[in-house]
Amino acid sequence: MASNQRSKLMEYNKLQKYSVKPDETLNPATLRNHVVVSGSKEELKKFLEKTYHGLGTHKLRHKQNSHSEDALTWSCFDVLRNLPQQQMVIALNEIMEDAFDGKPDFEFKEHDDIKIEIGKKYVGQLTKEESEIDVSIEIPNKLLVFIEAKLYGSISMPKDNSPCNQKNNSRCDQIAKKLRVGVDCREGRTFYFIFLDLAPWYHLYLHKEKKVAKKPSNDPDKFFKKPYLQKWSSAWWFDYYKKGRNNSKQPLKNVLNGEIDGEKVLESLGNDEQLNALVEEVSQNMGWLTWSDLYKTVLRGLVTSMPFSAKK
Repeated sequence: MASNQRSKLMEYNKLQKYSVKPDETLNPATLRNHVVVSGSKEELKKFLEKTYHGLGTHKLRHKQNSHSEDALTWSCFDVLRNLPQQQMVIALNEIMEDAFDGKPDFEFKEHDDIKIEIGKKYVGQLTKEESEIDVSIEIPNKLLVFIEAKLYGSISMPKDNSPCNQKNNSRCDQIAKKLRVGVDCREGRTFYFIFLDLAPWYHLYLHKEKKVAKKPSNDPDKFFKKPYLQKWSSAWWFDYYKKGRNNSKQPLKNVLNGEIDGEKVLESLGNDEQLNALVEEVSQNMGWLTWSDLYKTVLRGLVTSMPFSAKK
């Protein structure tokens, strides 16, 4: 393809004709870029205008971006949480099956008081450490699920070697922080962590040294200026905490015990025996889900809840 043809393709904006009032949150282009369930417009507006850690309304900057991670997350999970109860429960069980290789040890039931949140902020009970969770699923006194959603990007990593703590939430890798905040917020509930990405983790994973995984943009073997070429690092860190290194789950233990670069950020989890049991539980409850599986799950829920069939 000639370079001028490529330029024309890059200039094309499929949402441009909808941008009548670009300054409005729910302008036509924003609505065109999201799947909006009837009655959910105000919830979407609150979601897009939410501020977090002084970043301002960062979701608004991408409200008309058809590759927006936030738009895709909202569209899938707002539909999911508004499905009829029976279809929602079936869909959630399918998500757990896909995330845990067909062997989940939790099953949703219709009588459960299930709540699905998108972009909810959680604050740890012990550390007061904050984290905005892409999607969370809660059942009182029973279950807490954190879902970290990634589309083309990879997880954020510390910009320097400073410790991760509640005073500077930007200085810790996202998986470690979500795990620690989840454990800190579980309040007697069983905690699960699910990573949502484009491909299975074993297709993204690369055998790299830890120092390269911390800064994949500096990898000497490849040219990593595009964010999606760093996606392997998300799989690397997921594997690092779930499976550990050298026959030991010390990395996950350090996270849950709060030993981040020598600084304690989470304490009072119990004695060493209790901490080891917690490490095993969290490791077992770390799952990986793909967008393709999620798409089909949500569509199945819609199809079975809608009164239409194939045209003859």
